[in-house]
Amino acid sequence: MRKTTVAAIQMGCGSDVKENIEKASELIREAAAQGAQVILPPELFERPYFCQERRYEYYGYARTLEEDDAVIHMKKLAKELETVIPVSFYEAGDHRQMFNSVAVIDADGSVPILGCDSMPHWRRCMMGHAACNLMPVIAANRIGTEDRKYI
Repeated sequence: MRKTTVAAIQMGCGSDVKENIEKASELIREAAAQGAQVILPPELFERPYFCQERRYEYYGYARTLEEDDAVIHMKKLAKELETVIPVSFYEAGDHRQMFNSVAVIDADGSVPILGCDSMPHWRRCMMGHAACNLMPVIAANRIGTEDRKYI
């Protein structure tokens, strides 16, 4: 059996997409320097977690896989560091469809709006996935307070 070292990045995210990508990059570099081979940044780390609110303006955040700034940046970083980086991004699909997607970028560089608190539900789901697959499940989360005035 091969051993794999996994790291989960915890960070606060502000309104500046480039700053968030740079912050994540620094933390990913740090994790790689400590031996991590798979490094998981937080969900939708390009900006504050907007999925908690229902606002039409947020549709404008969606990008295709080829256009997303975080995906583009992390492709280069994963190749440079020879690590795997799963990148959560808000994906624009056909016919105005939007998805909370993940691009799993390999070491060579390839690539719900609710009216309630969904945290207990997702914790339970993650435990179930871990138990069903007899595998650990890792979640990267955020720290600090995020300003809701980011549009």
